[in-house]
Amino acid sequence: MALAAAAAMAWPFFRDRDGPASRAAHEVESYRSQLSEVETDLARGVLSPAEAEAARIELSRRLLTAAEAAEVEAGARPAPSIQKIALGVLAAIGVPATTLAVYLQVGAPTLPDRPLAERDFMAERLGSRPTQEQAETEFALRAPPPPEPTENLRRMEQLVDQVRSRLATSPDDVRGWDVLARSLASMGEHSESWRAYQKVIELDPEAANAETYANKTEAMFMAAGGYVSPEAEATVDKALELEPGLHQALFFKSLALAQQGKMRPAIEGWAKMLRTAPPDAPWIAQVQDNIRNASAEIGMAPPEDLVPRGPTAEQRAAAADMDEDDRKAMIRGMVEGLAAELAEEPDDLRGWLMLIRSYTILGQAADAKAAQRRALEAFEGDEDATEQLEAAI
Repeated sequence: MALAAAAAMAWPFFRDRDGPASRAAHEVESYRSQLSEVETDLARGVLSPAEAEAARIELSRRLLTAAEAAEVEAGARPAPSIQKIALGVLAAIGVPATTLAVYLQVGAPTLPDRPLAERDFMAERLGSRPTQEQAETEFALRAPPPPEPTENLRRMEQLVDQVRSRLATSPDDVRGWDVLARSLASMGEHSESWRAYQKVIELDPEAANAETYANKTEAMFMAAGGYVSPEAEATVDKALELEPGLHQALFFKSLALAQQGKMRPAIEGWAKMLRTAPPDAPWIAQVQDNIRNASAEIGMAPPEDLVPRGPTAEQRAAAADMDEDDRKAMIRGMVEGLAAELAEEPDDLRGWLMLIRSYTILGQAADAKAAQRRALEAFEGDEDATEQLEAAI
């Protein structure tokens, strides 16, 4: 292929370009045309046979003379010049040689072929992840217009304006920037909020703790429309460096991994959250749903000790569309199913806690007490489990 391309570049320099037709060549064409006209006129009766024959003889004589002159002119055309031949050689050899030299310098000729089956396309796409700024810009274009501000929001805006005014005169007030960041986050102004957190970090990096970095990450995540950018992931990594078990940081780090297709480490991070979660943590159900979804995507079963079989996000969404009686019937059915599973596998602490809470929500206090007693029997001698179960009611 390289040789064919080189030959195509060199060929125009080795051949003589066709110039304009000579006068003799034009005369040859003219006499041939006139001979054809003689035959046409003879057929139409315009010329007699004798006149036609005389015209043929004269035109043939002139045609022979013109043809001899045209051959002489064609033989007199100069051959390609030395300069043109040199340019052709340079094009045929110099361009491929230069290309080869550049490739040897910046390419990787020793790198073996990579079959498609062995390529990690997800890893190759990581370099093209949108930046925080790109994600925020895209989200702003598709975000719905903000709702009309409520009275509480107007009061909050007034307070935030006061903080901004104070910071305009005291830009080094770390406490003021922290208050501004938290206030903006509560108002939904996440883009400005994370930049205020960044100001806190810049002004006093020694005092910035894991919570500060985690709060900044959350604001960046919200400002980007639910996307963990490379900058946000670097921020949450800093939070985990300061406090490896911080639930908020674990959540967003796992989410970043899941968005990159790294489901197993994402599941491990969320599982770590559940293992250290207080029984009444409001985010337990959300994390369990995340583990279910990530596990389903890679075709593995979620850890049942942390994610007991229960309603999925889809089931809860379907329940929201039911009337009150149907919803209660569905919930009772799921609770009964959970109770049956715990009767067979009584060492599921999370399942017992969920069952006790479910009975309490349904107003079945006696069933909740009975479930608590059975669970305490199953975990007799386990002080930590006993403490959690006693606090469940």
